[in-house]
Amino acid sequence: MTSETALARTRRVATEVIRCTEFSTVDIEPARVLGSQGQLLIPDGVLDKYVSVGFKSGGVKVTALGATGLIPISPSTALQIVPRFPLANLTHMINRCGYTPVALDATRVYQASPSAARWITDLLVDGLLTNFEAVVQSGMMRSYYRRHAASSAPHGRIDISRTQSSFAARGVDHVLAYSWFERSVDNPPNRAIKAALMRAHDHYRRMDTTMGVARRRRRVAAALLHLAQVTKDHTLQCMSDPEVRGVRPLPESRSYYRDALELATALLTDQGIDFDAYLGHAAKLGSKEPDVLRLPLNSLAISTSNLFEAFVRETLQVELASDETLEVVDGNKADGQLPLYEHLADEERRVLPAHFALPSGTEAGYTSPDILIRDSSGRHLGVVDVKYTKAAPFTARSEVEQVLLYGTRYRAPFAMTVHPRPHNHQAGLHIAGRIGDVLVAQFRLDLSAPDLDLEVQSLAEAIRGLVALGN
Repeated sequence: MTSETALARTRRVATEVIRCTEFSTVDIEPARVLGSQGQLLIPDGVLDKYVSVGFKSGGVKVTALGATGLIPISPSTALQIVPRFPLANLTHMINRCGYTPVALDATRVYQASPSAARWITDLLVDGLLTNFEAVVQSGMMRSYYRRHAASSAPHGRIDISRTQSSFAARGVDHVLAYSWFERSVDNPPNRAIKAALMRAHDHYRRMDTTMGVARRRRRVAAALLHLAQVTKDHTLQCMSDPEVRGVRPLPESRSYYRDALELATALLTDQGIDFDAYLGHAAKLGSKEPDVLRLPLNSLAISTSNLFEAFVRETLQVELASDETLEVVDGNKADGQLPLYEHLADEERRVLPAHFALPSGTEAGYTSPDILIRDSSGRHLGVVDVKYTKAAPFTARSEVEQVLLYGTRYRAPFAMTVHPRPHNHQAGLHIAGRIGDVLVAQFRLDLSAPDLDLEVQSLAEAIRGLVALGN
């Protein structure tokens, strides 16, 4: 079996990648997404979740939905969906709020970064196991080592000099010194892979047994069986080997080791993933630049809307934690929700003529603003909804009506929407005006700012100012 065949069995590699923006529509040749019977080839879990499909004038139109990443739409084609807003801090946002992307059945190359969360460790281990399984199928790397021995039944090459000095000089005439070359899997590349798998084994051995942990334990144990003859490198001297580091090319017949070595290195050096450095797709897996770890992993789909909401809420909780008079609450959880309708007071019921009451207010649903600002007494000081939409110059009316409903229901002095800053528009706080007793505002957060934390601090200061105005 060739190395290419083995790798094809363990990867879904798209031969064509089409670049597009979130919520944009691209024309696709029908043969790329339709089978011989006219059936859609889009994988399960992708259609209507990451893309939608339409047919017009005999062609196929694919629309990217609210997620970024390399999205497979057929065995041969993938969409590289990029954010619709300027966004240069994707890695920082993911690491800051602990967001976990969804791994898809398509391979993409990521650049490593110096941070590793639990879910990234799982992803690196899965990637290493998949690539090592391909290594086993294609053939493990063996190196020739010269061995020396002395015996009355020699083989290999007779070492005349050592025989004379060690045996003949002492009158021993029935023993010869000799040497031979022996092929062995005990070499630095295999030691690096074994060290990474042993670290993964120790990592999962200390964890509670869940379905994912048990499955990885079994796969790691099976992989280590193939490396039983490889020395355990506890001091990681193998990491200084030029082939492991990538500064010396691997033998051409063993070039498929490169991906497994990159992933093993990332695990042994506690690396994470840089989501902001796009390095191309799986068709370029063979390339390698010194000192740059290229990680071939399952493509990660990121719901930018969910990530943006989680990032704003959790960073605001940190920024406003020092103010003991303010509390940032997740309005999507029970602690922050209210029934949509309030019950009428008895005095109001007596004044009204006879009427038929609708079902209780809770059956009509609950309010669920993304963020509630309240004080220590429980009084609501403001409501904030995070919208991954364009607001220039005004927030969309439907979004204003939603956040105004929240502001009215919570009797909050202000209602704010937070949006990513569109291209060529000013970031920061913008006041739209008042609707009744509620001050309506928007904040445009610059997600491509050199220091995103400063942008969040500006948002926190704007909220403090609106709270002070309401008071």
